[in-house]
This record gives sequence, C-alpha cells and structure tokens, in this order.
Amino acid sequence: MQSTDHSPFALSNVRRFIAFRAFFNSRFYYPVFTILFLDYGLSIEQFAILNTIWAFTIVLSEVPSGALADLIGRKQLLVTTSVLMILEMALLAFVPLGNSTLIFSAFLVNRVLSGLAEAL
Repeated sequence: MQSTDHSPFALSNVRRFIAFRAFFNSRFYYPVFTILFLDYGLSIEQFAILNTIWAFTIVLSEVPSGALADLIGRKQLLVTTSVLMILEMALLAFVPLGNSTLIFSAFLVNRVLSGLAEAL
C-alpha cells in the first residue's frame, strides 16, 4: 500500500515558494542600514523620516496589493515585486555622493520602492 502525504508541504512548488519568500523577505542588509544611511551623510532625523515613510508605504499598500494580485495574478505580482527590489537596491548602489538633497531624494524613492516591494 502506498502512503501519500496530504500535507501542502509535500508539493515541490509549495516548498520552493516558502524558500523564495523566506529569502526574499530576509533582507540581509537591514542590520547595517543605519550605518549606511549615516555614512551617506544623512542625519538620524532624516533616517527616521525615511523609515516612517517606508512604514506608511507598507500600511497604505497592503490592502490594495490583494486586489492587484486578483487583477494581474500572483505570479505577475511576485515578478513586479522582484523588479521593485532590484530597483531599490540599484538606487542605493548608484546614488551619487556630495549633494545631500539629491541623496535624501534618492533614499526617499528607495524607501517608497522598498515599502511597495514589502507590501506587494
């Protein structure tokens, strides 16, 4: 007699999706975020403002993300989220140094993209 496992974890796509989400949301760079932002010349107040904007972006995008998933599909939404995360990281990597207003603006866009990627 053959034993069948009815657990959802028995499906390989489910296991892959769980692994994807675990690594996708881990964001290994977060522990050094404060140091990175301050090293770019931002003040601690600016860092707090940016993270507040990030949190508000997540809160405001969470419910519409469900409707968007229903509209365009979950797979397409995951691809969109991945693209947002790539753009967010590229913005950090290529932000020009020297102009503090430009740096703050670039980091503001980064935090909004990050919040959208987190909520979607």
